[in-house]
Amino acid sequence: MTNRASFYATRALIGLFEGGFIPGTILFASYFYKTKELAVRLAFFWSTLNIARIISSLLAAGILEMRGVGGKSGWFWLFLIEGLLTFVIGFITPIAAK
Repeated sequence: MTNRASFYATRALIGLFEGGFIPGTILFASYFYKTKELAVRLAFFWSTLNIARIISSLLAAGILEMRGVGGKSGWFWLFLIEGLLTFVIGFITPIAAK
């Protein structure tokens, strides 16, 4: 991103790609749980979603303080560390599910 327009375009694409995640998750969960069970599962889902947002925000603030390490900006470290974390979880999850 080099200017304001590219920032807005990137944010719009993120919103477009993530837009169906929560409705899809709720629909998918409704296939497996009865009405009363679904309410409890969705409450757990919303609670963990908010906790994850808080933790990721604090983590991002800490990682951004790494600016200057290795001659790289804080954004470099933020994308690298969070991307690697996502990759590792995505790689381990199918193995652990067996």
